[in-house]
Amino acid sequence: MRSISKFTPLLGSICHGAMLCTGLGTGLALPAAASAQAAPSAAEAEEGAGQIAEITVTARRRNEMLQNVPESITAFTTATIEGARIRKVDDFMSLTPNVEFLPAQSPGNFQISIRGISMVGLGEAPVVMVVDGVTLPYPNSFNTPLFDIESIEVLKGPQGALYGQNAIGGAIVVKTKAPTNEFQGRLTGSLGAHAERTGIASISGPIIKDVLLFRAGYYHSHFGGDVRYAFAPRDKQNYTNENVGRFDLTWNAAESVTVDTSVSYSKSKSGGGTLVPETLSTGSAIPNVTTAQLNSILVLGKPNQDLRSKTSRSVFSASGRLVWDLEFAELTSVTAYTRIKEYNLQDADVSSIPFVGGQQDQKVKGWSQELRLTSPSDQRFRWLVTGFLQRTDREQPQDIRANLNLILNGDTNPANQIRVPASVLNRKQKLDATAIAAQVNYDILPVLELTLAGRYDHDPRSQRTISIAPAAPETYLKRTFKKFQPKASLAYKPDADKTFYLTYAEGFRAGGFNLSAATSAVLPAFDAEQTKTFEAGAKFAFFDRHLTVGIAGYTTEYANQQLTLTSVSAGGALNQGVFTVKKSRIKGLELEAQARPLPNLQLGFAGGLQEGKIKEFGTALSGVAFDPSAYVGNDVPLQSKYTLAINGQFTQPITDALEAMLRIDVTRRGKMYWYADNVYSRKPFNLVNVKASLKGDRWEFGFYGRNIFNVDYNTQYFDNLFVGAPGGFNFGFRGEKARYGAEATFRF
Repeated sequence: MRSISKFTPLLGSICHGAMLCTGLGTGLALPAAASAQAAPSAAEAEEGAGQIAEITVTARRRNEMLQNVPESITAFTTATIEGARIRKVDDFMSLTPNVEFLPAQSPGNFQISIRGISMVGLGEAPVVMVVDGVTLPYPNSFNTPLFDIESIEVLKGPQGALYGQNAIGGAIVVKTKAPTNEFQGRLTGSLGAHAERTGIASISGPIIKDVLLFRAGYYHSHFGGDVRYAFAPRDKQNYTNENVGRFDLTWNAAESVTVDTSVSYSKSKSGGGTLVPETLSTGSAIPNVTTAQLNSILVLGKPNQDLRSKTSRSVFSASGRLVWDLEFAELTSVTAYTRIKEYNLQDADVSSIPFVGGQQDQKVKGWSQELRLTSPSDQRFRWLVTGFLQRTDREQPQDIRANLNLILNGDTNPANQIRVPASVLNRKQKLDATAIAAQVNYDILPVLELTLAGRYDHDPRSQRTISIAPAAPETYLKRTFKKFQPKASLAYKPDADKTFYLTYAEGFRAGGFNLSAATSAVLPAFDAEQTKTFEAGAKFAFFDRHLTVGIAGYTTEYANQQLTLTSVSAGGALNQGVFTVKKSRIKGLELEAQARPLPNLQLGFAGGLQEGKIKEFGTALSGVAFDPSAYVGNDVPLQSKYTLAINGQFTQPITDALEAMLRIDVTRRGKMYWYADNVYSRKPFNLVNVKASLKGDRWEFGFYGRNIFNVDYNTQYFDNLFVGAPGGFNFGFRGEKARYGAEATFRF
């Protein structure tokens, strides 16, 4: 793959005028298949004579056409969501350029990287997720099942000017289907290999016609697991069971007032992600177990644990939204409450030797209130102002126990183990946020728009740590993080089919605290992240909207990138710390193209190319095992050098009431380094998903396949240098294996 510097002529071409960009867009779109942007339904295709459907987005907190918004946005409509079987966050992130979703042992434990800006383990995401106007308080609720969804928008680049302190890399805006004034419903069921089954039900209609409307939905999924433990082959590690219920109510209180309320609850149980040893031990630190003994029983590529991993999670959320048309502006009030409980049982030494393991849990309670005034959209000068308040309490109880009989006597017999406390503590955090923001859009000329936005965040944070084993004094840490995040954009729109834009934006993610007993390699507190990003982009529609192309190039100056350091002591105490890299620079290109060469065929392409380099490491990581000076010039970890998503959807009418459909999605991820030392990397890999179906007026039946070639790849990797596990070997989480099944849908 060519380096970023060799693609700089493409950046220049953005600003050279419509004719040059037209040639660039046409040439790059030739190999295209359907991008992550929306594939229109059959009805939309007929109405537009095979055109690509126009998409309305709310990225800037008002309804606008995607083609005209000077932002890099990957948008998914209902048609794409159903065609690609998008059921979870990973499904749409894999179709978005320069975005990575890296799952781990539980639904609420993952890492996200967007344009090279990543998150630490069990930390805060580099994106804000907003569902029906509600800003989710913590990322361990992001990965709940997606069902009955109207649209998804992925905004790339700093979005803190409108969306707040965690939108340093972007924002995800999800809209569920609203209650309807006519009765309608849907039932979907699927059966697949390894006891995989899914059931989805929704019903909507009026309680009082035109006044009080409801919508209710239920989601159930089960997977029996397809990865067995090496030393207990009857047990499967990656089984899952998940249930979600949601109820929405819309009250049209007056002609100018609408009130929406929503309540949802989800509960899941699983055996955890597939965690396996990747290398043999280079030096066992398990008491009374030699390196040779450990290596003789390690089975690489399979779960070796003697303590079976288990996880459960429940998420309750309730929200109310009021929209009041005041004529001069629209007043929106959003009040929300979320409660998350997650329990994780893990084997900390990741081997079949009964040494150390236990529970690491999370409990989160979040409450938020937002008030926003938005001017009408049909004015030359448009504005909005918003105030935001969020209160989040996060608790992390930890109960890690070690085998005393092994430590004292070298007894490796699981039947003789005596578990005693090694690390029993409770970390309680208050993560509060108060903000005020404003945005103005002014049409300097009919073809030239200036956008200015800014948000001031004030985030007081505190942490109280109570340690029982080993006994230690209670510790209390407190800091306040604050930042003004400006954004400015200039958009040139010579006609309805072309938009050129230049943007400058700053991003911010608050710092935090490490455990008081954390390894001495990290500091008690870590600083806030900050970014400064310049972006140039263009969007085109050609041939009467039979081809659309979007291209963006960006440069980000990244300060204090937060990275993870995990430590397991010889006595079994488990600590996860955070350190920061002082300065990095990230450059990238993104291209999304969509074509309809035939009325029944949609093709597209979504690709990203990026290069991130560490410019100055700093002093936040220390210890004899590390040489920070050697990391300068290395690649920024947790970012693929490139991402590709090529997908196509073909529909063929068989009769007036019967239609066949075939969709193929091919995604590719480039090389990615796991850590700042750039020693271990994930090799490039491809994944292929397919869906084929027959569709009538009210029903659909078909088959699906995910990762159909059963490609083996890592979703996370733990270098023993940065983990310090007592086994002395590297281990990692593996991605999902091939899955197949049949699915039927009935609508009424």
